[in-house]
Amino acid sequence: MDKGKAKFLRGSFPITSISRIDLEGLIGEEKAALFTDDDMRRLADKMANDYLEQLYWTSAQILAEYVLEEIEKRGEEKNA
Repeated sequence: MDKGKAKFLRGSFPITSISRIDLEGLIGEEKAALFTDDDMRRLADKMANDYLEQLYWTSAQILAEYVLEEIEKRGEEKNA
């Protein structure tokens, strides 16, 4: 595999993030304010691990197929 293709295939794209504002809606402003940056990183790591263990690959396949259908429809529209 050439270097350009390898780099293209290894590109990664962020899925989501979490902020203290998100926490405020879940546990309240006062409790969310207790979270340090290290606490937030730990929470994000735990969420990422949970997501990977539970839903990631199933969701990735289903949603990749959905987006692929949209790509194919765009191609058909261009050719019409």
